[in-house]
Amino acid sequence: MNYKVFLKKYLISIIVFFLFYASFIYIIDPLSVYRFTKLYEQQYSTNARFQLPGFIRNTSFDTIILGSSMGRNFVESYVDEKLNVKSLNASIPGSTAYEQYLAANLALQKEEVTKVIWELNPFAFQREYDDVIETFNEFPFHLYDYNFLNDYKYLLTLYPLEEFTNTIIANISDDNSNRDREMLYKFGENIAPLTKEKIKPSKPIKTNKQVSDIYSVDTMLSNFEKNIIKLVENNQDVEFIFYYAPYAISVQVRIYNKNNENITHRLMFKEETYKLLSKYKNVKIFDFQDHKDITHTISNYMKDEIHYYMSINEYMIDYFASYKPIESIDEYKEKNNNLLNQILSYDKNALSN
Repeated sequence: MNYKVFLKKYLISIIVFFLFYASFIYIIDPLSVYRFTKLYEQQYSTNARFQLPGFIRNTSFDTIILGSSMGRNFVESYVDEKLNVKSLNASIPGSTAYEQYLAANLALQKEEVTKVIWELNPFAFQREYDDVIETFNEFPFHLYDYNFLNDYKYLLTLYPLEEFTNTIIANISDDNSNRDREMLYKFGENIAPLTKEKIKPSKPIKTNKQVSDIYSVDTMLSNFEKNIIKLVENNQDVEFIFYYAPYAISVQVRIYNKNNENITHRLMFKEETYKLLSKYKNVKIFDFQDHKDITHTISNYMKDEIHYYMSINEYMIDYFASYKPIESIDEYKEKNNNLLNQILSYDKNALSN
């Protein structure tokens, strides 16, 4: 066999192998990119950044829920009942505004989507507008569009095969975890609530420091305009419900004590985003951060003082259903003043367990 014949056969064998592998991944589709498989009992990936695009593509819904882990405990069946919708919770833990934008944009390409419920988290905007979080794998941009031409990044990588292998092992061992799509990313059921004794101490500072650029209102607003306003502007037939989640007051105090200006810039950010969003008739804005009945009751929170239990998500949904959104900049300034006063008058001993 001469060299050219050998090389030709070698190249053909490589091409055949990759075609076979891509076809195999397409058929078993471990991340449900093309369909929810009926070939085997599927165990879903705990990596939301990789799994949720498939849910968005292949689930029937008219309402998409977006945000960070603060929004993960919205249970779709509860949301559906209270708001008379058919929802999908696509909140991504620790996500940036751009990651949330990608999920929103993927969902809004489905004609049946008429409502978006979106958490506004300052942490998500304190970075460059197109930042993503990459942990064990590169961020899967190719899963957040309907362009089949870049699907080779899914069909020809090992990660889907790893997920399929995990599913087969789980099926053999009768491991029934991560099968329920609705409850897949919900959490906190087995975590003991926070108590006053477990609140981390926070010492006040005596002087204001200049806030770093990444935490500045200018950085956050630039990010906001590129990732939020862009979608609102292009989807004025869709209702957007934006909300600020109710952090425990002890967390707000810690942010303030670290640098007073951090809170100043956050409050400025909230007021400026309200001014931008209030121009659109399809937008509603809610802010729970001054809701003292939540933020001063420590048992509403888990040990990190940030994440709250499912009952608080239900409270917010009930509030969306029953109460009016913020209706003026003056009303919003009053809410921000309430929050600031709560921070300044903070007394750990006055908190409820």
